Amino acid sequence: MVELIQQFKEPVDLDETPYLVRVYGEQGGDGSWTAWLEFHPVLDTAPVLRTEPETTQPDRSSLAHWASGLGSHYFGNALTRAINRTS
Repeated sequence: MVELIQQFKEPVDLDETPYLVRVYGEQGGDGSWTAWLEFHPVLDTAPVLRTEPETTQPDRSSLAHWASGLGSHYFGNALTRAINRTS
């Protein structure tokens, strides 16, 4: 089952479109957790964008710890990857 791991308060902007960043994760059959980022437009003027899997961690706690260390530089690169994924 997919779970919201973390939502960040500060939006990331690209071409003047602000997106809220959310990290989602899902537990695999071996117990490990895989996560991806979703970018939700603040003003609903653009589609939700999603990255490919960004990491696999041994458990949910490790995944939450990984997500807590993400910042604006990472988000900018991940948003570019998400846009390229939909192109």
